[in-house]
Amino acid sequence: DGYFFIFHDDTAERVAGVPLKVDACSWQTLKELTLFNMQGEKDRQDLKIPLLQEYISICKTYDKIAVLELKTDFSREDIDKIVGIINQYDYLENTIFISFHLNVLTRIKEKYPNQKCQYLVGEFTDELLKTLINYHLDIDIYYPALTKEAVEKLHKANIKVNCWTVDSKEDANRLISYGVDLITTNILE
Repeated sequence: DGYFFIFHDDTAERVAGVPLKVDACSWQTLKELTLFNMQGEKDRQDLKIPLLQEYISICKTYDKIAVLELKTDFSREDIDKIVGIINQYDYLENTIFISFHLNVLTRIKEKYPNQKCQYLVGEFTDELLKTLINYHLDIDIYYPALTKEAVEKLHKANIKVNCWTVDSKEDANRLISYGVDLITTNILE
């Protein structure tokens, strides 16, 4: 129904215990769902799936970079709507778009050439490096695929390196020693 929600999975099963396919639900259906807390209980009515507007507002309030993964093959029209929502908060320059869909990122870059975009990938190749350079994209790569040499090649090409999902301190320290720019993690400690 035209609303954009911040949600990782295809269904609400893991976080709400309900097998609803999120992109097939209405705004009203999703807003009524209560999510599990960290202990797997539904004891807080404030744990809800946020709208894009709510997420951007939170990021702006706490002066945090908004990282938005565009999980589907969004049209130019939908991208313009998403950018329009972010612009309502004057927060586009503090937003990074990430996606496994190269065509989504190139659509963003066509209209917003200075927008920060990171191509989500599982491995590093020299062909990928050429693609990143050609489309002026940064990278968000599965961390086991990174080597110090790969980070050096990417930085030499003026490409920022993000890596996902690093949940061990040892891996994080190794990646920091490689010089990565950003680390995606579930464990802030």
